[in-house]
Amino acid sequence: MTSAVTWGRPITPEDKTDLCIFTAFQLVRGLRKRREIELMSNFYVRIMQLNAPVGAGRHEIAAYREMLRDFRTLEVTSHPNEHVSLMGKLAEPLSEHLLNRPLTVVELTDSALLTCDEPVATFEDQENGPDPVIPQARRRTRSRRRRGQGEIRQTRTLIQVQSTRNRGLARADDIVVPVGRRTLLFSHPVATVPSHFRMTPEESREAAVKVNKRLLAQAYFMAFAHPDDRHLLADPLARSTASAVSIPSRPGWRKPL
Repeated sequence: MTSAVTWGRPITPEDKTDLCIFTAFQLVRGLRKRREIELMSNFYVRIMQLNAPVGAGRHEIAAYREMLRDFRTLEVTSHPNEHVSLMGKLAEPLSEHLLNRPLTVVELTDSALLTCDEPVATFEDQENGPDPVIPQARRRTRSRRRRGQGEIRQTRTLIQVQSTRNRGLARADDIVVPVGRRTLLFSHPVATVPSHFRMTPEESREAAVKVNKRLLAQAYFMAFAHPDDRHLLADPLARSTASAVSIPSRPGWRKPL
């Protein structure tokens, strides 16, 4: 697989399978996915545990209030192995989808690429469209048997765990994964380019700017670059991620403050 990417050897079906599995695991192994699992676990426990007791006695109510004080300062998280156990299940259908798309190893002849802790970039042909909007929660009537009347119940707060910008692989036109300073994997549903493609210097500069900008925008915690390309890390990470600075002792590495 490595020789097919770095030495220009033709990509065999076995190589493509390995590369698709590799890309799928890059999508599900990241810190963002782990944090999403932790948030959903936390919300689930709170929803199941923080309902006020009905018809409880004085001691039960006191215990409930004590639990509320704990939940104000503590966060419930799943065991780290929960994410590890889910990676294979999540990656398998993603790799199958990637296998149905053409795969090309693209070599840049100018400029350079960076990468980050969320290294798979997706692009759509309609990039300038508006972000999806989550509709307002609908009001619904809940029956109260005790009083025999209906009560209007409305959700006041919506918890958004995943970004609405992340529309998934199925809707992505281009899927790009940097695997070297000037090498990337490129997948398009109707690509007609060969398994290996060498860009012109002008095309390389344009592609590097576009890919690097997207990776910096989606980095969750850190971005990385070759020591000779530290200038690519000059811009701060997006506001939705941790702010970062370049550590002189380890060139090309960004560490959050």
